[in-house]
Amino acid sequence: MIGSKNLNKRGRNADSFIFSPLHVGSQATHYVATQDMEDTVPSLTLATAMATSGAAASANMGSHTIRILTFSLSLLNVRLGYWLANPARLDAFGHWWNRWWSNFGTWYFANETAGRLDEKKLNVYLTDGGHIENLGIYELLRRRCKVIVAIDADADPSMTFESFVKLQIMARIDLGVRIELPWQDIQRKTLKVAEDLASNVAPSVESAGPHIAVGIIEYGEDERGILLYIKSSLTGDENDYIMDYKRRNPTFPHETTLDQFFSEEQFEVYRALGFHAVQHFFSGKDNFARPSAFQAGWIDELVAALALLNIPPAMREAFSARL
Repeated sequence: MIGSKNLNKRGRNADSFIFSPLHVGSQATHYVATQDMEDTVPSLTLATAMATSGAAASANMGSHTIRILTFSLSLLNVRLGYWLANPARLDAFGHWWNRWWSNFGTWYFANETAGRLDEKKLNVYLTDGGHIENLGIYELLRRRCKVIVAIDADADPSMTFESFVKLQIMARIDLGVRIELPWQDIQRKTLKVAEDLASNVAPSVESAGPHIAVGIIEYGEDERGILLYIKSSLTGDENDYIMDYKRRNPTFPHETTLDQFFSEEQFEVYRALGFHAVQHFFSGKDNFARPSAFQAGWIDELVAALALLNIPPAMREAFSARL
């Protein structure tokens, strides 16, 4: 929405748009019942929503938009976004003229090319959620969720947790929410393993993990939540073919997102790494990064959070034993 006067005051050029079983929309466009949106746009499916969420290449990319290139990228058809009926104007689709105009592609292509996208047109332009917040946590914080599980598979070779830091800023400014997450423990271990492998030295496995950091969400007014943050990382105790792939591909597990054609082996090593990280965490085999100081009862809150996630009792007991 780089043509929106309200959103551009904050330099974001975009808003967070959600699809849920109950509602569709954003703060800028307001929300409508999902059923009403499906009745208006019969072609809208779960697959469409998922594909739109991955529309990373576009002439208009929210805060990542390069205005001088918008025109050229549009003409080159680098425009993977999706035009959807504007929730704020859904009632207007009851008139045949508005339905016809909403499908007049030349008009909307011209708006893309000129960067005239806002929340007032019959249709709104949707692209990758990463163009405003890459983790999908922001909207869950808005709902004040008690337990949030997030997977960060960013291409982040220096392990600076850029997406999380950006989330912290947005959450504090917009929602008044503070998040304490000890991600530095994961950073230190992963960078040390990468350094050892680069020097042809077997990584020292003094302790298993951490792949996961457990954070505290402070909503205010004595209301708190738990954030389970799973980071794409290596700790040296992964299986043989994961470590072998790392030796042959030093950028793993942070290979560039420009590589859109993974081989069978690539898919498998990423899957295996994710399984290793999560299974070892919930079974209590791995250490995890935890806040340096936490209030009384925090461990009980964490165990209760695992129960809400339907973690099998045997795994919860093994995890609790490590606490």
